[in-house]
Amino acid sequence: MKTMTAHCDIGLFQTNHYQQFFELVDKNRNRLGNFFTTTLKKTESLASTKVYCDEITQKTAEKSFFVFAITSLETNDMIGYIDVKNIDWQNSEAELGYFADSCIEGTGAMHQGLMYVLNWLATETDLQTAFCRIHESNTRSVKLAERAGFSFKEILVNNYLQPDGITVDLCKYTKSLR
Repeated sequence: MKTMTAHCDIGLFQTNHYQQFFELVDKNRNRLGNFFTTTLKKTESLASTKVYCDEITQKTAEKSFFVFAITSLETNDMIGYIDVKNIDWQNSEAELGYFADSCIEGTGAMHQGLMYVLNWLATETDLQTAFCRIHESNTRSVKLAERAGFSFKEILVNNYLQPDGITVDLCKYTKSLR
């Protein structure tokens, strides 16, 4: 399942996206540093990114992790990333994480991507609930989640250990998929 909008293509990540993925992460590495530590560690070089993309493909086949790429129709560059992780099939919920290239923030591409992924989860899986964990300082992400229908649920105290060793609270937002 894949969709095109006026400006971008949205679909499940493919292994051959590894170079575009590396370029997206590398271009935005500094601003992603505190909250995408695993992604940053696994994409330190083009070679390590390819290995990570092979892991993503394997986890997708196992239905334990899904990644969606948002690609510009104009440039064919990967401009956004949405992952479905921490999937709990027994409790029927999964976490969504996402980031966009800084140059497309505010264009609506991430909203379209997020709505596509939520629809995909509702139609292609039996999951009942999606959630996001967002630091309160990330106001754009909070607004995106709220615009996509997520509602604030709770503050998760000392929930995330940043690379500098500081543990921070995250806000949990949830959305019913049914």
